Amino acid sequence: MFFHLLILGFACGVAVINQVDLLLAYQQFIDWLAVNHVTICGQFLVAMVGLVFLALLLERLRAFSLMRLVARLLLELSLLAATTISLSALFFQLALERNLWHDLRSAVLVPFLGMLAAVTIYYLFDFNYQCRYRLAPVLLLTATSMGLLASGLLSF
Repeated sequence: MFFHLLILGFACGVAVINQVDLLLAYQQFIDWLAVNHVTICGQFLVAMVGLVFLALLLERLRAFSLMRLVARLLLELSLLAATTISLSALFFQLALERNLWHDLRSAVLVPFLGMLAAVTIYYLFDFNYQCRYRLAPVLLLTATSMGLLASGLLSF
């Protein structure tokens, strides 16, 4: 999770240096997402099912190192996306008083579908792999972020 926070810190530093207007960027992203959220979710679901079938094919071919590579890449990207959404939701609530969890609608499920597909691939590769140690901090951060925003404790 430290690596994810390092990437987010670097991205925030670049945004501050370039003097990005957060309200305008947020509104443009939400407007774009309003048009494309069903397409994004559908395509991502098809991609995740395709990756699981690819893992089944790699299992039949005994290409376990490629299965592990696909699972690790997918898990890292999904964990990074969930961490980014969780911390961004807290930031946008404090800075702009906007609820990112509400505005993302069904697109919020995308990183969690990725985590599910990665865990499934890891299970096919090695059913003893301990995914919970990688998932627990990010899921706790996500639950805390959702809980704080839903309770209204961050509203002024």
